[in-house]
Parts: sequence; C-alpha cells; structure tokens
Amino acid sequence: MKLNKILATTALLSLILPGGSALGSEIDRLWMLTKIAGEYAAVGQKDKAADLLAQALPLVQTISDNCNKPEPIAEIARQYAAAGQEARSSQLLAQAIQVAKTATGCLGHNDEFENLADIASQYWEDGQYDQALQIIREIDDGKFIGLMLAYYAPQLAEVGRTDQAAEILAEAIQSAQTIDDANFKTLTLFRIADHTIKLRQKSQAVEVLEQAIQAAQSIDDVWSKAGMLVEIADRYIQVGQKTQAIEVLSQALSVTQTIDNDAERHMVLSQVAGWYAVAGQYDQALQLAQTIDNPSAKAGALSNIARQYAVAGQYDQALQLAQTIDNPSGKAGALSNIALQYAETGQYDQALQLAQTINDTSRKDGVLSSIARQYGETGQFDQALRVAQMIGDTNEKAMVLSSIAGYYAEVGQLDQAFQVAQNLGGTSIESKIGTLTQVASKYAEAGQPDRALQVVQMLRELSTPEVNVTWLLPAIANSYAKIGQFDQALQFAQTIDNQYSKARALTEIARQYTAREQKEKASELLAQALQITQAMGSGQ
Repeated sequence: MKLNKILATTALLSLILPGGSALGSEIDRLWMLTKIAGEYAAVGQKDKAADLLAQALPLVQTISDNCNKPEPIAEIARQYAAAGQEARSSQLLAQAIQVAKTATGCLGHNDEFENLADIASQYWEDGQYDQALQIIREIDDGKFIGLMLAYYAPQLAEVGRTDQAAEILAEAIQSAQTIDDANFKTLTLFRIADHTIKLRQKSQAVEVLEQAIQAAQSIDDVWSKAGMLVEIADRYIQVGQKTQAIEVLSQALSVTQTIDNDAERHMVLSQVAGWYAVAGQYDQALQLAQTIDNPSAKAGALSNIARQYAVAGQYDQALQLAQTIDNPSGKAGALSNIALQYAETGQYDQALQLAQTINDTSRKDGVLSSIARQYGETGQFDQALRVAQMIGDTNEKAMVLSSIAGYYAEVGQLDQAFQVAQNLGGTSIESKIGTLTQVASKYAEAGQPDRALQVVQMLRELSTPEVNVTWLLPAIANSYAKIGQFDQALQFAQTIDNQYSKARALTEIARQYTAREQKEKASELLAQALQITQAMGSGQ
C-alpha cells in the first residue's frame, strides 16, 4: 500500500471513529489476558503465555457470583493446555467443574447444566472430543446426560469417529434407563431416537422408540402421555415405519379420549388427526377431525390435513378442504400452509396467487415473507425484492429485506446489499445495524476498504448507548488481515479508541500473522495488545 493511501485511510478513520470511550473493566482485562496468552502459546512463547494466565486467574474473583465464574476458569484451563502445562490445565478444569456444580441461585443461562454444556462446547470446537464428553459426564442431573451424549453422537460420526459415535449412543440409551421420571425418560428416549435417525441407524432408532413407548405407559398425566405418544408416532413416520406409527396413534387416541379437560382433549385430538394425515390415513384423519367440538381445534386439525394433502401433491383436495373450514383464522392458516407448500416446491406463481386470497393480514405477510426469502436464497433477487414490497407490516418487511441484503452479500453483490441495507425501515435499529455489519465485513474481506469505511461511517451514525457497534471494529480489522492486507488492518486498529476493542483487533491481526508463520510480527502486535490490556482498569 502506498504511503499516501495509508495516510488518507488513517485520516478518514480518525474522522469516523471519534474518541471518548472508557477503559475496559477488570472482566475485559481477564478475557483479553487469556486471549493474548493463547496467541503467545501459538507463536511458541509458552512461558510468556503461562505468565499471562497467572495474571488472568485472580481476576476471576472480580466476578460477583459463582454462576458466571466456571466459563472463564475453563477458558484459562484450555489455554494452559495450549501452553504445555497439562497438569495445571487439568487442575483448573476440575475447579471450573466444581464451581459450576456448587453455584447456587443461578439463572437458566448460567446454571450447572448450561455452564458445563458451554464448557464442553468450547473443548469440542477445539477438537478435544474426549475431554468434552468427559465434561458432559460430570453433570449431576442424570436427566440431561443422555440428551447431551446423544446430541454429540452424530457429530462424532461427522469427524470420522463412527465407532465412538455408536458407543456414545449406547451410553446415552443406558443413561436414559436410569431416569425415574417417566415423562422425562420418554422425552429423552425419543430425542435419542432423533440423533439415531441422523446417524441413519433406523433399526436402532426403532429399538429406542420401542423403549420410549414402554416408558410412556408409566406416565400418570394423560395429557402428557397422549402428547408423548404423538411425538413417538412422528419418529416412526420419519423412519418409514407407518404401520407402527398408526398403531401408536391409535394408543394416543385412546388415551386422549380420557382427558377430562375439554380444551386439552380437543387440542390433542387435533394433533392426532394431523398425524394420521401425515401417515397417509386421510379418511381416519377427517373422521377424527369431525368429532372435535371446539371450532378452533377442529379448524386446526382440518388445516393440518389440508397441508398434508398439499405435501402429497394433492393440491385440489387441499384447497377444497380449506374452503370447508368455517373458522376464519383456521381457513387462513390452511391457505397459508398450502401456499407455503407451493413455494417450497418452486411453484411461486401459484403461491403468490393463493397468498392474495388470504384475508388474515399477518398470515398473508408470513407467506409473502417466506416466498421472498426463498427467491433470495436461490439468487432470484429481483423477484425477492418485488415480493418483499408486497408485505404490509413495516417491521416484517424490514426483516425480509435484511435477509435479502444478506443473500446479496453472500454471493459478493455487495453494492446491491449495501443499497438494500441502508434503506431498511421498521422500528428495529438492531436489524439495520446487523445487516450493515455483515456488509462492512464482506467489503473488508473483498479488499474494498473505502466502501467498508463508508458503511462504518453509517454504523457510527446509527450507534446509540443502547446499540453500540464498537464490537464490530476488531472484526473489520481481522477481515483486512485475513486477506493479507495488513497495512489496512493495522491502520484501522490504531485508530480504534476503545481500548478493549483495540487490543482485540491487534490480537486478531497477530493471529493472522501467526497463520502465515510470521511469528516475529505477531509477537510485536501481541506486545502492543498486552500493553493496552494491562492498562485497563488502572486509571491510566
């Protein structure tokens, strides 16, 4: 890059990235020290990495409650392993697990299960599959272990560990058998069946479903029991076992008839009728639907049956049935389902024509949104934009246009993406900011810094205390570095005033130097990032 170009870029950045941000918190410093340590380990300076991790660890105590401590402790443990200190890593991982298991008063997003699942996910992303599975096994509540192990089984197969995937699946099934709660045991088993189906092991899936049926027999609440049986029938249909599905639906129907609460009974009857249609038993489905007294539930059943006619390509029958529905909302739902099925099979003209007959504005907009997105996904942008303009609700239209802008960006039509993004309406500024962020990053990756900076300028103007885009800046710097434009990346990073974001940007650029075996340059940038990080919270 020529000197005058560098100077021009720097001047422009100084104008659009004004100062004034406060220094980062101790928690910011904790995460940055840990991140920088990982990068030092990557360039071979493992002693330096260990020293920084020793500085980071005490900062965990600045976190006010134990619920939020396990993840940073586990991250430090991972980086100790990268620094070659396996014993220290194991010690800290055990500490993170212990804190997660003993923390009290936690919310759903940071309780024992969520913390351990998140920690396991990080190890999994690093390719440390056995370690991730071992962390899952530390979950005290046996109800969740089977679900989590089954979740990871198909992913093991994807990385070539097919034998281990089968072993983990067997372990998940065994774990499910220890669950005392019949309701949760049934749920766990049919979820395990889901993952077995993903592994294309249909015979084993059938075995698991048989166990699920047995477990369901012990459920006391008839409403829950009927619902579980319907779910099991669904899985039988997925593995092509329609005869078994129909048998289970018959059981579900018998149980449903014993539900005392009228509303609950009608709702489950509606579901059973719909699944009879999925199994191809249209006469049975229609007969059952006619026995439902509740107008709304009956309309729902008929709507589901109409959809299945459409899925089977029997559109005339689907439309005829939809027209017989007296409930206005139910009729609109049925027509929407049929229109969506037209769209899913590429019959867009028929879908649009049918959408125009829907009286319910919300459902009509939903169909139009789906059609517009499908046009966008297939690169038919003119049609996508045309349909988007038919949407009545301003916010719904903005979300669809945001998606279309994203589709433009993904195929490299960045100017078109920018044009759509900057004209987004609606009341949610987050949608516009998110779309412009994607466009800015894509411009940077494409080596168009002037255009990237133009988008950043617009983002700066949109930024508010509630919606701050400072977090985006390191991503843009990293985008430059990824394509080898290190001059632009460094000039961008040096003009970022927020110290945490600047340190992150420099660290990301260093990572790209490391990837190119330019470890000396990476080390220089890590030293700069470290100097900034160590000043955080010091009042400097």
